[in-house]
Amino acid sequence: MSDGTGASLVALDHEDAEAIWEAWAGPRADDILARAAFDRALRVATGLEDLDREIIIAAAGLVASMDIRPVRLGRHERRLAERLHDAGLAEVPLTAGRARRALPKGSRRKVDRDQVAEALDRLVAAGLADRHGEDEWVLRAQGSEAWVRLSLRGTEN
Repeated sequence: MSDGTGASLVALDHEDAEAIWEAWAGPRADDILARAAFDRALRVATGLEDLDREIIIAAAGLVASMDIRPVRLGRHERRLAERLHDAGLAEVPLTAGRARRALPKGSRRKVDRDQVAEALDRLVAAGLADRHGEDEWVLRAQGSEAWVRLSLRGTEN
């Protein structure tokens, strides 16, 4: 099948999509969140039959490699976010040192910059902040948090 431009198209039916999912998902084939993401990646307005073969292969591989899980923030990360919001530091590039200085003196004595940086990274993973550079973070304004965040990382050897 061709799309008129010479590019090959592949026609898939439900059974084909199931076979691709099982081949790529492996032991996580029963993960309903990953499966839903896979289905959304393959679906277009006119159905699966209009997707290029390369797109299907890339989407199946990407979805199969996903590790989908919620980020759970601890009490300290939530308090840090609240304190930064209260100090008017939302949407302002912050270093770990500046974020630490926004903490009350009693709390500041208990944590160092590295611990604050780790907490800020957890806020990024939870969608409450963004990386602004290698050593800077930006806390999102309340109400503009990212409820889904995808992080793509290479495999470590």
